[in-house]
Amino acid sequence: MKSNEKKEDYKERLKERFSQYIKSKKLRQTNERFAILEKVIDMNTHFDIDTIYKAMEIEYHVSRTTVYNTIDLLCECNIIRKHYIDGNQATFDLADSRHIHLICTCCGKIKEVSDTRIVDYVSGKKFRGFSPEFSSIYIYGICSKCKRKKNGNK
Repeated sequence: MKSNEKKEDYKERLKERFSQYIKSKKLRQTNERFAILEKVIDMNTHFDIDTIYKAMEIEYHVSRTTVYNTIDLLCECNIIRKHYIDGNQATFDLADSRHIHLICTCCGKIKEVSDTRIVDYVSGKKFRGFSPEFSSIYIYGICSKCKRKKNGNK
């Protein structure tokens, strides 16, 4: 989301991008797909397929297959990005968010922080014989909560 953009305008922009992508693939524009997109946009952190599926079940019945297929479409049209932060479990977040992932090696918590200098440096880096499409930055360490537990200061 652009810094000066309102949340509703951002949602509309992503819905339009998704709509255009679905049309280009000659797929149906279903209410289920757009409800999943809305839920994805409203997520404030990394999520996995089960998190979206369970969140959808509260308000809107969709099959697990529909969730998987829609998440794949959202990745293909560059609305979300897939990450393999914790082994084989795929997590996702919005593709246009510019942040660094701080990952606790004890509890697995992922915190997103913004440092435009680092992100801009990495994004602007040129490599001979290679054209980067995007970058993700992961920094592993111990979160303050786990550090307190480890030191015996609960």
